[in-house]
Amino acid sequence: LPGDILHLTPGYYGAFSATRDGAPGKPIVIRGSRGSVIPSTFDSVSLQNRRHVILEGVTVNGSVDLLGTDEVAVRHCVVNAKFGIIAKSPPGAKNCYIADNVVTYIMPWVAVGMGHESIYGGPANVGEGIEITGPGNVICHNRVKGYRDCISTMEDLRAYEQVSIDVYNNDLDVCVDDGIEADFCMGNCRIIRNRLTNCLMGLSSQPSLGGPTYFVRNVMYNVIHAPFKLGRGSVGNVFLHN
Repeated sequence: LPGDILHLTPGYYGAFSATRDGAPGKPIVIRGSRGSVIPSTFDSVSLQNRRHVILEGVTVNGSVDLLGTDEVAVRHCVVNAKFGIIAKSPPGAKNCYIADNVVTYIMPWVAVGMGHESIYGGPANVGEGIEITGPGNVICHNRVKGYRDCISTMEDLRAYEQVSIDVYNNDLDVCVDDGIEADFCMGNCRIIRNRLTNCLMGLSSQPSLGGPTYFVRNVMYNVIHAPFKLGRGSVGNVFLHN
């Protein structure tokens, strides 16, 4: 019920799908045993179409699906998956908070695997750390490593109301295509104070659809191709102190 806190004991819980909503000021909290030697572990977690739910302190060896969510939080979780925390098609996720998570995969840092048209493991590199569309989302203080794109919005027909999005203070490593792919942002998207290490491309805005799309005080190390990718007629970008 709204306001309930489900405190999970250490152990294995298989695949989980949430079926209840919380209420404003009374979220349902699903909380793992943080600090335990044995974590509270899931194969996957679906929060599809849920409202006012918090997932906290669990380990997920598969995707966390936020498609259709509103006012949902994922925080202090460990996610090990080819596709980590996702809401990849309309209506995406709305007003969600994704913070303080560790999201990892095993994409290797090798030349043959870099870029969209790589041949490593197939016709193209596949694997996205945090990949969502939708308005009002906050992605902050996450550590994301070993993906094609570590943090990404959606492109073309999958981009839905990508406005008022904040991506800040994330630590990203081994991004064999883009560190942050802020493509098809539609207004007031802010990419601020992120650290990107070992990327083919640093910050992508391909395109910004009028903006403003802000890139402020991001730090990039060992970028192979270029720090900024502004293709497809990108307009409305603001770059300050990167």
